Amino acid sequence: MATVTDLKRQKKNESRINVYLDGEFFVSADEVALYRAGIKKDSEIDAQDLMDLLRADDSQRAFDFALKYLSYRLRSKKEIFDYLLGKGFDDETIDGVMGKLEHYGYVNDEAFAKMFFASQKGRYGVKKIKYNMRQFGLDDRIIDDVCGGDDMESLKKIADKYRNSHKTCDNKKLATYLLGKGFEWDSVKSVINDEFYN
Repeated sequence: MATVTDLKRQKKNESRINVYLDGEFFVSADEVALYRAGIKKDSEIDAQDLMDLLRADDSQRAFDFALKYLSYRLRSKKEIFDYLLGKGFDDETIDGVMGKLEHYGYVNDEAFAKMFFASQKGRYGVKKIKYNMRQFGLDDRIIDDVCGGDDMESLKKIADKYRNSHKTCDNKKLATYLLGKGFEWDSVKSVINDEFYN
């Protein structure tokens, strides 16, 4: 058993508390984690309590990192998992945080997929959008549900815009550009062969 001889709030990060055991600095921990673990000045603490404290602190820190990461934009589960892994958290801690984030509705791959598709439609073909969605670790079922439908309208708009901004554009250049945007060859061919473009 060890005695908690002091708890000092950090100056640079007031939510972090320096914990001293038997007069020696032991660890810096999150204020919430300390409270949940029942750690107070002059309390006795054993090895299991210390382990519980460290686990709770890791979990709280990982959760805080995840919330900050999510504050910029919606994220996929894989993005958050990889981000926390890169911060040095173990799989068990990350799994716990992911469960908490899902419980509170902060993480939802279907909502992320819909948002991502809406932001990309009209700029890229469905083929490229699906490829990019897979890079975010989204399930094929979710991708197929979100990306259903025809993208001919987007294809025609992008083709029109390209032709209007390139006075010397020929069909070969246009086809190469549209294929690079992730449209299927059959769709590109039908737009280029359409009498409107001849």
